[in-house]
Amino acid sequence: MTQPAPETSRDESPFWRFSLRFYRAPKCRRRVSGAAGEAGGGRENLLLFLLFWPSIQRQVSVEDVAMLDAAVLPWRDSVVKPLRALRRALKSGSEKFPGRLAKPFADR
Repeated sequence: MTQPAPETSRDESPFWRFSLRFYRAPKCRRRVSGAAGEAGGGRENLLLFLLFWPSIQRQVSVEDVAMLDAAVLPWRDSVVKPLRALRRALKSGSEKFPGRLAKPFADR
């Protein structure tokens, strides 16, 4: 019987390390969030992954983008979008909470 391959921790993942470096640069984070966030239907991670590919000498084709977007569509629709809607609802309702309780919502 074949043993499953050991999982790589996210700290060991080149994509994870790239993402952390990228998001540490405030201008980069704002541009990705603005370009792919609410208006882009929650595609920040896809955009970030496409930016990562050239760093590992991978070329990205239009077909690659379409395939990746289709692969993550069910997750985006069933998880990402509902969580974003919940976050917006919490943020807009935060004025109903006493000062220190509302701050974590208002800062996001």
